Amino acid sequence: LPLPIYISCYMDKYAKFKHILEYFVAHLEWIQNQNTSGIGYSVYIAPLINQNKFNTSGQGYKGANIQSGISQWAEFNEGTICINVMGHFGNNYTTKGCYLNWKGTGINIIAIWKEQHIDALEIVNYIYWENPTRWKVGILNFSIADLELFNGDENANDNVRSFFDSYSGLLKKNTIMSYSQNFIDKLYSNHNIILNGAPGTGKTYLAKTIAAQMICGKVYNPELENDEQFKSHCKFVQFHPSYDYTDFVEGLRPQKDAQGNIGFERKDGLFKDFCKDALSALQVGGSDNFEDAWQNLINDLNNQGEISIPLMSGSKSMKIELNITGEGLVERTYEGADSGEKVWVRGRSKFFNKEQLYNIYKGLSGVPSGGHDNYRKAIVKEMIKSYGLKEYVKGIENSEDNVVPFVLIIDEINRGELSKIFGELFFSIDPGYRGPSGTVFTQYQNLVEPSDVFFTGFYVPKNVYIIGTMNDIDRSVESMDFAMRRRFAFIEIKADNNISMLDGIPEKTDVIKHMQAINSVISSESELGSSYHIGGAYFKNVVFCRKKDGQIDWTYFWETYLSRLVAEYIRGFHNRQTIFAKMRDAVILGEVESNEII
Repeated sequence: LPLPIYISCYMDKYAKFKHILEYFVAHLEWIQNQNTSGIGYSVYIAPLINQNKFNTSGQGYKGANIQSGISQWAEFNEGTICINVMGHFGNNYTTKGCYLNWKGTGINIIAIWKEQHIDALEIVNYIYWENPTRWKVGILNFSIADLELFNGDENANDNVRSFFDSYSGLLKKNTIMSYSQNFIDKLYSNHNIILNGAPGTGKTYLAKTIAAQMICGKVYNPELENDEQFKSHCKFVQFHPSYDYTDFVEGLRPQKDAQGNIGFERKDGLFKDFCKDALSALQVGGSDNFEDAWQNLINDLNNQGEISIPLMSGSKSMKIELNITGEGLVERTYEGADSGEKVWVRGRSKFFNKEQLYNIYKGLSGVPSGGHDNYRKAIVKEMIKSYGLKEYVKGIENSEDNVVPFVLIIDEINRGELSKIFGELFFSIDPGYRGPSGTVFTQYQNLVEPSDVFFTGFYVPKNVYIIGTMNDIDRSVESMDFAMRRRFAFIEIKADNNISMLDGIPEKTDVIKHMQAINSVISSESELGSSYHIGGAYFKNVVFCRKKDGQIDWTYFWETYLSRLVAEYIRGFHNRQTIFAKMRDAVILGEVESNEII
């Protein structure tokens, strides 16, 4: 006898998913082969036919009656699974036009056929947020045997569980990436955006999510911080009142020379370094492996102590060592070598640093005067012979837009004194002046070496994108001048926009209810409004506020995480005690009395 089909409100999600897979297979097997002995026919198909409720084709996600075949199992916390069978393929139902999908998405499960029967099920994903759109196939594939479908057991095996976890995980990933794509499109158009909004709305995390998707095509997670591509193409900096031009663009920094003397030299700041990396990535058709060859030379000197290098004349050689700091090379003069008592004679040595040798490698003078350049040429020649240095070929700038972007995230951008940090770069970061057309002379331009890529002036490459974050209610927002504001597109992030950060909390729905309750009270106050809403980053802390029975202690959460913030919000209000009580009750009770909101 057929096994009874029933659904219970307590049915495990994996068991529901197993039923859906079994029905999907049975449905397609029946309409393709018309065999009453086919798998699943007696359990799933015959009862519907007998009741005249079987529908051969239709699109469940559009509300077609075919959905009734799986409706008792279709609802999950993650969303609704729909069955779709395209009827315009004649009698052939073995195509990708027959599939299961999460409603409203292109995350499909299709059947893999073999000799007129379904052999396996496979997840495919329609990447609809990219331009052009594309299908990603073969994400996960399980045979019917591996899934142990139609075995009469209500419980799902490990493969079914893994299949569902991947399927639901893809839904979360797609949701995040589709949401992020809206910001990516704006960033590509404007080059500079600022995510502004209420505190705790996940602006910083969203900025990293945008960067991860642009650079790696992935959803951000902390493990990406160790990914070489992400690390090299995304930089993070937080502005503060002490941060200035010398940190960001360039400035003079103390430097110990090869003889141990302290002086000052110009050093690039974080942004200028970042722009050099971005500009290098734009170059195509070039050859430059100086960094690798230099490291090979340094490693050899660390192991041997000194090496002998033939001079350009070929008749003599020189012995070089590492300098005191281990960052450059030196040819030292010693006395007493015959007696075994080697004494370094200071003032009679020749020093060669990495930058000078790199200049020689590129066909420039090692130093402006050209002094001792034959010695430097000898070292570069030896690097080519013994340390894998390739001949230098200058690349040309890629005119295509297919290069991997470089994304700079400036957290709390409004907390820095922007005119002091950016200086003359206000012009260069303008979206309309990216590239050489936005060249400016920096404050230390006269100290820039001829070998520097920005020797003739600094500009921001076209593949550099800037994401700033700021809280609307910070007092420092007022100090952000209009010249700077004009160069950024502002996008408000509201408390309800980014609630995915609460996904790991079992009581997520209830937590959102409590968050919305206090934000309703805040919105009702004319002197506050949405800029003062409290975001999910605050409400994530409910996981630290549990009673012994495991329930959330809302009173403890209010007193520990929100009461002082709210007190600061309403400082100076004439009715602050009444407002404070409304907010407290909204958080603790998770609702607002209708007569409290006017």
